[in-house]
Amino acid sequence: MLTKKNLYFLAILPDPITSQRVADIKEDIFNQYGYSYGQRLPAHITLQSPFILPDEGNEIKLRRILFELAGKWKPFRLKVCNFDSIENRVLTLDVCHSIDLNAFQAELTSLLEKRAGVPLTQLSLQFNPHITLAHRDIPAEEFDALWDEYKSRKFDASFEVHHLVLFKHDETEWQLLDAVKLEKKKEKLKVRA
Repeated sequence: MLTKKNLYFLAILPDPITSQRVADIKEDIFNQYGYSYGQRLPAHITLQSPFILPDEGNEIKLRRILFELAGKWKPFRLKVCNFDSIENRVLTLDVCHSIDLNAFQAELTSLLEKRAGVPLTQLSLQFNPHITLAHRDIPAEEFDALWDEYKSRKFDASFEVHHLVLFKHDETEWQLLDAVKLEKKKEKLKVRA
């Protein structure tokens, strides 16, 4: 089990309109079923699940790595499509397949291991992009009723990803520590004389 000291995770936040739509769904779930765990964080797509940095000094190094990565990527579009479930315990919104998102997440994971010193055992190597709506506080025997209500509903949203966000746990809750802008630097043309 991970301790909460030096605990981080990396994500993408949807645009404000999509985020509000997700917040409204989470609120409806709370009002109808009383499940509140999904409301603890804003709508997000986890790129790397919680991991521990070996020591506090590595946070500066991690941030440098994230800025370096973001400087190599231009914004890309994502599409969120319909409701889904994971292992009959988690209600989610599915993120449609995206070559850009998969490549970005793979490069991020590689950098976390090779340059930030995060042990491979802590890294999520299988990537299933989604936005969590409800989990953890749903009793197993009640999930089917929740799923029956949402499985045939439609949800469609599209937004451009402009930032990679870093969350840190303060031993009580998750805090947004940084939002790193994706802005691929233009290469300068070399002119021959």
